[in-house]
Amino acid sequence: MFSRAELILHVLWFFWVIQAAFAFRNVYMFLRRQKRRAKRGDLPAFAPPAAVIVPVKGDRGLLAHVRGLLEQRYPQYRLIFAVESMDDPAYRAIRDYCGVGGRFAKVLDLGRPNGDRIAPGLVGVTLVSAGPAYARAQKVHNQAAALEQLTDHDEVVVFADADAVMSPDWLTRLVQPLGKRAIGLTTAWRWLVPVDGGGVANAFVSIVNSSIVTLLGRDRRNRAWGGSMATRREVLEEIGMPDPWRDVFNDDVTLSNAVRSAGYRVYLAPDLLVAADADYTWAGAFEFGRRQYMHGRYYVGPSWMWAPIGTTLYLAGFLSAAIKLLSFTPGWGWALGALALVFALDLARAVTREAVARAAFDEPVLARLDRVWWWERLGTPLWMAFHGAVCVSAMIGRRFTWGGITYEVLSPRNIRIIRRAS
Repeated sequence: MFSRAELILHVLWFFWVIQAAFAFRNVYMFLRRQKRRAKRGDLPAFAPPAAVIVPVKGDRGLLAHVRGLLEQRYPQYRLIFAVESMDDPAYRAIRDYCGVGGRFAKVLDLGRPNGDRIAPGLVGVTLVSAGPAYARAQKVHNQAAALEQLTDHDEVVVFADADAVMSPDWLTRLVQPLGKRAIGLTTAWRWLVPVDGGGVANAFVSIVNSSIVTLLGRDRRNRAWGGSMATRREVLEEIGMPDPWRDVFNDDVTLSNAVRSAGYRVYLAPDLLVAADADYTWAGAFEFGRRQYMHGRYYVGPSWMWAPIGTTLYLAGFLSAAIKLLSFTPGWGWALGALALVFALDLARAVTREAVARAAFDEPVLARLDRVWWWERLGTPLWMAFHGAVCVSAMIGRRFTWGGITYEVLSPRNIRIIRRAS
């Protein structure tokens, strides 16, 4: 018979193994959906005129993103860039890149840029200065200002972030599923890729981010990533846009919830992943992760708590089994068995997640992910500890900094701006 302490340990290890098995299963099912979607051709040919809204701040890495958007293989689309101020370096960078002289205006129509690689379907570029936000996130404020520039000709509205470089077929593949009337919102999630020469923090951020991406797929789980989402104009009108963005600091979850409440599906394109640079210090990685989970804390609802619960379960299982094994006290064989099972499942999960990435990205991106796979295969307890610390930090306090602005969240629809970076 087991003592009470031994029984508690065995129950803990049982659920630890079950958790590892489910983690592997989630990634495996994502890979299946990815391969199945890549083979199927049953989506309708749907590519109506589209307006692509891009909130931007600063000019770091911006022009590579702009070039990607200028080269989309899509029949007819236009770009609407939205900045906080005409003093933002992004305003000047986009204006100059598109060949406009010294003009400054709150709404600047840049026309159709010239160039050999400009997509034939690009009909125009608009640059909007939204002004400072006061009761919602600056990004959301910029997007709302861009929505005011829509015309009756825009049948599809697409949202993109400026921290990723889009492939030439990104817009086509993102919009196409909207041809099914039951689908109200489509999204393609980002996969954070460490920059060349980046440290371990970037690898950990990449793994944690990809572990969340591969949880998605089933409609009931899906929520859009704001950096790559699309919807029909009629759906936005039905949900009363921009009212869902009134006094909030989140754009994607609030839009996902509003679309789902209207009776539409939120569709994840599993075969369309967007590579985005991960270039963080440890402090920056921690701040980024905490901010992401602050979004979950206020807008996802109780389900976000599975993240701190899951990381706590993993770490408790690993530490208790490791201590038991190293102490060679009675019952160490059970600890060894649990450790071996979880290690095997972690390894299988890592190999499967690598297969997901290999099906989505080209060799230059995969080369930057090489070191990530070693950390995921052999260092799960370490990146889980980082993940758990980020989760716990998001449960404490109401303030966070985003884009140089410090916000205080009193409730999901009561946001205060505490200070702005000069």
